Amino acid sequence: MELVEKLENKIPNTIGYIYFIIANLFYAFLNMFVRIINGFPHFQLFYIRVLFPTALLYFIIRKQRLSLFTITPRVNRLMILNGITYLIGGSCIFYGFQVVPLSEAMVIFQTNPAVSGILAVFLLKETYDIVQILITLFCIFGVTLVAKPSFLFSSYSQDNHDHPERLQGILSLLMGSFAIGLMSVIIKKVVTHVDANLSAFYIGIIPSLFCSFFMVTSDAKMPSYDEFWIIVYIVILGFLAQVFYNRAFKFGDAGKVSIMAYSQILFACALDVYVLGTIPDFYSLLGAGFIFCCMFLQLYKSWTLETKVQS
Repeated sequence: MELVEKLENKIPNTIGYIYFIIANLFYAFLNMFVRIINGFPHFQLFYIRVLFPTALLYFIIRKQRLSLFTITPRVNRLMILNGITYLIGGSCIFYGFQVVPLSEAMVIFQTNPAVSGILAVFLLKETYDIVQILITLFCIFGVTLVAKPSFLFSSYSQDNHDHPERLQGILSLLMGSFAIGLMSVIIKKVVTHVDANLSAFYIGIIPSLFCSFFMVTSDAKMPSYDEFWIIVYIVILGFLAQVFYNRAFKFGDAGKVSIMAYSQILFACALDVYVLGTIPDFYSLLGAGFIFCCMFLQLYKSWTLETKVQS
């Protein structure tokens, strides 16, 4: 722990990017397992995913002897608002990915780092410089090449675009992307006053309480032996991802750190190749190259700025 604290104090801005990349690595593995367990009720999987990491965070908070509420009512309201925002955003994204073709849904959802950057300008008074704008645009371009949505790559698409609720799904994804972007900004505002674990706890407890009522009125499925272990992996990965995700915003600007979310596309592509055996085409490789260059540029920029300050 002392080594980690020394590293955080030495390169506070860069460590925020690194934590966010690690969080997205865990999210990429989590999403892969969700794809593998396809057929298991999604609402039940989402409930388990938020419930058990929230329970683990509760025990960590108690061990740290942290209070569940701060002495500042405004911070308490922000943490509750963040949980509600995640509930709305998660529900919208869940619905959107069900009725919108995966490639299009991925491109729409990956607009949330840009939303975080724009909101951070108004709510956190952060700067949104030309380099950040160009990196965001090139990352979105890279995601488009990887996902190949039907409105640009009709010859590549094999999805069904005749879903009657497709338009509602697109609007739902846009709302969910805005909610996730807003959540990132609120996290940045909260973790400057409270422990990152407490912030992560509130993000999970609100959806857990709400989904409990939904589970009572729905038909739950008993997982098989293989499904049980996949769910265990999903719970562990979700917990680790949420911890690193919240801690990342303790360091660096929310808008700039959020750009690292595009690294999840790189990890997903790598897992598709090495785990699922998918062979990427030219456009996917080109898009992944764009995203990688943008990630490297942002990290290099942060590293050089911090080394100049220290020297």
